[in-house]
Amino acid sequence: MLTKKYLTIGEVVTHLRSEFNDLSISKIRYLEDEGLIKPYRTSSGYRKFNREDIERLRLILRLQREKYLPLSIIRKNLENPEASRVFFETDEANLLESQPEEKPEFVQTESASQITGVPQSMIKELENFGIIHAHNSKDGRVYDQTDIELMQLAQEFCRMGIEPRHLKIYQHFAEREASMFEQILISSLKQKKPEIKKQATQKLKDLVENSRQLRYLMLKNVLYDYLNEE
Repeated sequence: MLTKKYLTIGEVVTHLRSEFNDLSISKIRYLEDEGLIKPYRTSSGYRKFNREDIERLRLILRLQREKYLPLSIIRKNLENPEASRVFFETDEANLLESQPEEKPEFVQTESASQITGVPQSMIKELENFGIIHAHNSKDGRVYDQTDIELMQLAQEFCRMGIEPRHLKIYQHFAEREASMFEQILISSLKQKKPEIKKQATQKLKDLVENSRQLRYLMLKNVLYDYLNEE
């Protein structure tokens, strides 16, 4: 429960981390850069989040985690005046209930296309290029949440003319980046002491989130001339 009118970005992370354990300052900054949240800025440039900002952020994070919606779709929903009215005047759960039915944590490979809306041919192509990986389970071969999100994101890329084969470059980079992070944290991640391992796991999550923000900003910088054309 909020007891202050405004929270700093660090206080927002603390306030929401029990619900979103991978939330970080860099992730909030990224969502702000993407225009999904617009906290008040003081004359010194410090961000101040009010109750509506925090509830909007919570909704965005839940739509990402529970509905697997890409930011482009979330942005359109939030820009819809009716959706905004429902969000700010009723409990966030009501808006979430109006979204499509929640997808399960795992989906069987033969059901993936029907559940995600991604063509079976694209799913097979993503698997062939190593972008997604089916896993063995007691119920047969399944895809997990990460695979599901990758399928839907790949479909968004495809609509913009970027095919699954083009995504292989991201896979190569992810593997190299993961190797670097492992070298930094491998000894801590293998620790048997729960507290040390927990700290290392959290550091790894922070590294992943910082990496996401870094790639976004560097790409934005490289494409500066195109993004800032009058």
